[in-house]
Amino acid sequence: MKNEQISPYYIAFYMQTDIIQKEIRRLARGVGTTTIPKRLLCEIPFFWDEKLNAEAEKIYLRMVELRKSGRIREAERVGKEFKSRIEALIAHECKSGKC
Repeated sequence: MKNEQISPYYIAFYMQTDIIQKEIRRLARGVGTTTIPKRLLCEIPFFWDEKLNAEAEKIYLRMVELRKSGRIREAERVGKEFKSRIEALIAHECKSGKC
């Protein structure tokens, strides 16, 4: 897979999932300004799904549209549902022993 195939929108959603946020907190170092040492970054699992990757930008733009029209709760719901799908992918891959 080439790097340009990975959507930055997918990465943003992926990094916001509860599973990955937990991993980030586990790896974070420091008190005032937290960091993650480069050597530990590779411990964050990354699973790519072509279909989810292709949908990420569309989902994000839909959320922006909803927020602009004042439908904030619906925008949050759309984002939460998409992150849930990514979390299901992560959970499946981890059950397969890839974590």
